Amino acid sequence: MKEGNEKEFHGNISLGLISSKFHLEGPIVKERTAFSISARRTYLDMLTTPIQKIINKGDYTGYYFYDMNVKVNHRFSDRSRLFLSSYLGKDNLYSRSGSDGSSQDGRRIAKGEEGLDWGNVTTALRWNYLFNNKLFSNSTITYSRYNFKVGNENRVNLPGKGTSSFDKYEFGSGINDWAYKIDFDYFPSPDHAVKFGANYIYHSFRPGVKTYQTDNEDSTSIDKVFGDKNINASDFSVYAEDDITLGASLKANVGLHASAFNVQNTFYTSLEPRLSVNYMARRDLSFKASYSRMKQYIHLLTSSSLSLPTDLWVPVTKKIRPMTAEQVAVGAVYRLADGLDLTVEGFYKKMNNLIEYKEGTSFFGASDDWEDKVESGKGWAYGSEVMISKEIGKTTGWIGYTLSWADRQFENISFGNKFPARYDSRHYITIVLSHKFNDKVDIGSNWCYRTGNAVTLSTQQINADIPFADNRFIIDYFDGRNNYRMPSYHRLDFGINFHKQKRKGVRTWNFSIYNLYSRQNPLSLSLETNNNGEHVLKQSSLFSIIPSFTYSFKF
Repeated sequence: MKEGNEKEFHGNISLGLISSKFHLEGPIVKERTAFSISARRTYLDMLTTPIQKIINKGDYTGYYFYDMNVKVNHRFSDRSRLFLSSYLGKDNLYSRSGSDGSSQDGRRIAKGEEGLDWGNVTTALRWNYLFNNKLFSNSTITYSRYNFKVGNENRVNLPGKGTSSFDKYEFGSGINDWAYKIDFDYFPSPDHAVKFGANYIYHSFRPGVKTYQTDNEDSTSIDKVFGDKNINASDFSVYAEDDITLGASLKANVGLHASAFNVQNTFYTSLEPRLSVNYMARRDLSFKASYSRMKQYIHLLTSSSLSLPTDLWVPVTKKIRPMTAEQVAVGAVYRLADGLDLTVEGFYKKMNNLIEYKEGTSFFGASDDWEDKVESGKGWAYGSEVMISKEIGKTTGWIGYTLSWADRQFENISFGNKFPARYDSRHYITIVLSHKFNDKVDIGSNWCYRTGNAVTLSTQQINADIPFADNRFIIDYFDGRNNYRMPSYHRLDFGINFHKQKRKGVRTWNFSIYNLYSRQNPLSLSLETNNNGEHVLKQSSLFSIIPSFTYSFKF
């Protein structure tokens, strides 16, 4: 975040078809105290909802996000500064269906609503102090909150009789953190740059809270909360590292990170070395290599279903051990010409104590305790990356390609065989180009491609007769976890800017097109039955081609 200008006011205001934003900075007390504030909000959903209602007979889907940053800094002296900063942001994706009218033939009218939203709040108070020209420190107190919520609500109305049936399901998860850390930068000589410090975090996890409400016309009423159990934990760490210059051609970074995590009367510890080296073989050629060992006390629990990604962050417990990993990477950078670089890298990562949902379970299951729904296993991630970048001249940008694998293996999942992780992406390509014609006109474009996510899809369905019962159940058969690939994701964006110097600032008109060739990228997939009784996959997409314009003024 910007520190804020201590001498004069500056700002930037942008008004666009899809979103608007502003930034303002300036002195509170001249040359002593300054502020910086910025905010933005998208509102494409407000523009598209009326059109969707007409086309889809009342059904519509929307998405928006907003965020705000505020920062104040005060200079006590040339040696001492105090910073207070805060961030607030939220994303909301929703879908609503059903008619608001009434049927004239007495039929029931169903209404439904689904939603997925997540957001963060964080605040930090930091004191920067310069002891001398070789040593300075940052002391920071922070609070942060993360919330995630997904749910659905359905109503069935009888014309003239009001609501006759109502049910609502909601799942929420979140993390609250209080933290204190102190970091030191020490420069004992021109050949050494030493960093060291300590950190403490008090976590309060809400791994999963389910709320179910129902009120039917037969007078059945339920209002129940499941799994409302917080997990509190203390996280300690210390670290030290040294950037060492070993002659004109060789540099190294040597570090050691030690941590401890106390949860449910269980104490986990870790010692994690890190090493990286950079060797300049010639003026136009350098090589680099690194090794690190890591332990993580927070797990990412990922759903493998076809629907929206509903990832949860959950802590280690007395049952769930920390994830450990070792990673090595090697690479080279070759300067093809002035401002034109070729970078090649390869990496390999081995992980243990990963967690995945057990077969047939998810966070929507009936069990209250998420720990009973997971298995522990191991994983691998490896691949290579190639990038050509140009940073000098009127035409700049880069072309990057990544070939990678991310595999998992669990004793009781997918018959003990290896399977791809949900975010395993075999190919990932980015092409970013911009060109400046002059001080008044510049253009930019971005094209990206990635292999679709891996999801789990049943390959057979079996009709099962239950003895002494009139019901027949359909059982899905899965031949493996994450056995199906969603369609690939790719799109092209293009924009052009027209700048003009005004008396009190610079005016810019931006005209851009998101998803230029209107690729229908998958947001989620659902398994449905068509009119012929055949099972088909139905794809839901959120954004197609979106032209927009923005007016901004920087002063």
